[in-house]
Amino acid sequence: MARPGGRLFLPPFRPKEVTPMSMRYENRATKRRLILLGGVVAAAAILIHCEVVQGIPQESNFTLEGKITEKSAGKLTLSTTDNIIFHVRFDDKTEIKRADGSAGAGADLKVGQTVSVVGELAETGEIAAKKIEIKPKQS
Repeated sequence: MARPGGRLFLPPFRPKEVTPMSMRYENRATKRRLILLGGVVAAAAILIHCEVVQGIPQESNFTLEGKITEKSAGKLTLSTTDNIIFHVRFDDKTEIKRADGSAGAGADLKVGQTVSVVGELAETGEIAAKKIEIKPKQS
């Protein structure tokens, strides 16, 4: 259809049921819902992971070498070469090795000996020893 002045006039095309604008706004709402749902799922996963991690004791192997400065029942106090003091707990489950490599016991641990300890560092700062190895005396 031509209008006076030479311009072509076409009526806008509009489907009867759905307009392009209404589809755009419907898609935005759907996208917003999906983004919100994804955020909620991610937050829930993070919270669940945090609860699980806090509930499981974490394995933390800790190794040190030092000289025994004090000994009491089931507990040693070690001083490292840097003069850092550590408290080490041991029990019947702790593997103790003498300087010659043979199996030892808590009675073999004496003040003045140098030992190597492998264990778990507790939140209190104590080390729960899994293995204690008595080092040979150095001349």
